[in-house]
Amino acid sequence: MLRMLRSATYIFIDGSYLLRQHLDVTSKWFGAHKQLDLRLAIRGLINANTSDYWIPDTSTPHVERTITAFYYDCLVDEKKLNQTSEDHEKQVEQQSRRLEELREVDDCHIRLGSLKGPKRKQKEVDVLIAVDMMAHAARGNMDKAILVTGDLDLRPAVEALVQLGVSVKIVAYDKTTSTELTWAASAYRRLGFEDLYGWTVAQTRAEFPLPRKKDFLPIVNGMKHLKEGSMNGERCTLYESGEGYIVDFSRSKAIPSLSGHSFGHEFLDRLELYFLLAYQEIRWDS
Repeated sequence: MLRMLRSATYIFIDGSYLLRQHLDVTSKWFGAHKQLDLRLAIRGLINANTSDYWIPDTSTPHVERTITAFYYDCLVDEKKLNQTSEDHEKQVEQQSRRLEELREVDDCHIRLGSLKGPKRKQKEVDVLIAVDMMAHAARGNMDKAILVTGDLDLRPAVEALVQLGVSVKIVAYDKTTSTELTWAASAYRRLGFEDLYGWTVAQTRAEFPLPRKKDFLPIVNGMKHLKEGSMNGERCTLYESGEGYIVDFSRSKAIPSLSGHSFGHEFLDRLELYFLLAYQEIRWDS
């Protein structure tokens, strides 16, 4: 009788980091209406890493593969300086509701620190994450770890895990990620605008939709060629139609997510903003 092998992946999520990246990255798109749905975020991280190339082929027999998530945050025990009691109570209520929603997610565990001062929050969470990662590695609970943070303070823990034979992947937004942290890890996955957009509450996404993406250039009556441009060396063409504007990347070859695709939106400024947030700014020819 063959023995069933076990491959366990643990995801460690710095909640403060994730919330801050969502706030900063999506604010230009959503304005004041942004709100991260943590349930979507956790499930998205679990699902993405279930099908990721970094996870071995699930067709391999006699191997049981599990993914478990740990979400870290600090309870807001004290008011901030100059914060009113009403605002503090509202903040506590929002945090409590957010954590309650997380309990609906299977295989997700909540780990809480305690906030006693503005300078202790991040450090306490970092220590808690580092201790938990080392404890799970020492017990042989996991052979792969995914760390959602960009904080350099966790580099020593990442290096120690790698030395213990644990494969470590960093998942973080590139503009707020320490290069030294990604170098210490086994792999790095960029957290992009579309990830964070997809983890926003459904009502807000419906109100602020992304451009329509198609794998061809739609031919619309009255469509007019406006101008040519480039983004990161890839050439594109802007058209205007009765439905709005279309940016066509049919000549793009270097970026798979753009190659052969067109993107349409009712408003040109929203279309240009999308590329600025998701890729780079489009520079139109003079």
